[in-house]
Amino acid sequence: MLEWQGHIVSEPEIMYGKPCIKGTRIPVDLILDKLAAGHSMENLLEGYPQLSKADLLACLQYGADAVRNNISVGHDQGRSKMELAAKRLEKEYREGGELTAFTAIDLDRFYEAR
Repeated sequence: MLEWQGHIVSEPEIMYGKPCIKGTRIPVDLILDKLAAGHSMENLLEGYPQLSKADLLACLQYGADAVRNNISVGHDQGRSKMELAAKRLEKEYREGGELTAFTAIDLDRFYEAR
């Protein structure tokens, strides 16, 4: 089985951290959308000559793993969006940010759900 980790990266300064094919600014979701719309791999390889068939297969494997495991790549690998948001809110509050009723409710919901 292909290891997608060698083909897909997430860097905050590239596409706002969206998972992209390594060495490009081509997001994984773009490739998945095109495949879902019926584009063939051959068509995508012609349209994106910098990509390889392994890159496209890595996108498919990443999509399968993401659904199966709720994964992400980069410095926050393995954390859910909810957990990341809660951690961000906590950090902002500790650094002198304002804790509003809305953020307090969000944090409470997150910790109750754990």
